[in-house]
Parts: sequence; C-alpha cells; structure tokens
Amino acid sequence: MPTDNLYKFMTTLGILLCAFSMWSWMTVNSKANDTLSNIEAARDAVDRRVHTFQKSFERLQNRVGTAKFDVAELERRADEAKPDLPDLKLRVVAMTSVADDLNKELEAARAEYEAILAEWAKTQRESQIGIASVRSGLASATIFEAGYWAGGIIALFGGILWYWNFQRYQDAIVRRQATKVDSTQTTESV
Repeated sequence: MPTDNLYKFMTTLGILLCAFSMWSWMTVNSKANDTLSNIEAARDAVDRRVHTFQKSFERLQNRVGTAKFDVAELERRADEAKPDLPDLKLRVVAMTSVADDLNKELEAARAEYEAILAEWAKTQRESQIGIASVRSGLASATIFEAGYWAGGIIALFGGILWYWNFQRYQDAIVRRQATKVDSTQTTESV
C-alpha cells in the first residue's frame, strides 16, 4: 500500500524536524548566552577601569588642592615675615613649582579620564547593540521552538495515521496466521 510509506515518511519527517529545531534552538541560545557573557565581561572591565581611574583622579585632585593651600599659606607667611627671610621665599617658590607640576599632572589625568569615559560610552553603545542583536536572535529562536512543536505534532499525527490505517490491519493478519499455525500444530500433534 503506498499510503504506508506516506505515513512513515510523515512520521520520520516530523521526528527530523523536531530534532533539527531542537538542535537549532539550543545552538542559538548557546551563542546568545556566550555573546551576553562577553558583553557583560567587556562592560565590567571598562566599569572597573573607570572606577579605578576615578579614585586616582580624586586623589590627585586632593593633592593639587592641598598643594595650592600650602602655597597660599606659605605666601601669606612670607608676606607677614620680614623681607630678609630668603629661606621662606625659596620654600614658596619650591611649593609653587610642586603645585604647577601637580596641575600639569592633573590636566594630563583629566585628558586620560575623558578618553576613558569616551571608551566607556562606546562600550555602552556597543553592548546595547549587541544585546539588541541577541534579543533578535532569541526572537528567531521561537521559530525553532515552533518547528519543534510542529515536528512533534506531524510525527504524532503520521504515527497515528500509519497505525490506524495500516498497521492494525497488518497486526490482525499476523494474529490470524498465528492462530492458524497454532490450530494446525495442535491438530497434528493429536
């Protein structure tokens, strides 16, 4: 009967569709999870770098503030002291030089900090784009999930049709033949 092959084909096709869809769904989910973990790792690394640099930038700002305060205090003392105290004036000049060096260091750090913040903003944009692409990939995974269920239904439907329209009749023929053989063996042995 040609319908027998059609039902078997339908069942086999359903099983293959179900297996392919499950494999595809697992592959998409695995890649999505890998991409998300890479995005999170990159984000965390840049966040840690920004946080560390913020702390060192704040410490440098405090040092500059302290140096400026010390210079102002020394200048005030030098103005109040007698003009014949060259040692105090030399300290003021030295502290002013230190404050200027710290200011230059602060400006360089500010430029580096702005570059790090630009990198952080770029990483945030890239991670948002990556997350959006992962979400769209996961949305396409629902197609595979639908394929899984459709394959299961096709396989089940093909199996039921095959059994109902063909196999149960074959089983009945085999049972009748088995009973004939049993009855002939029983009559021959008597």
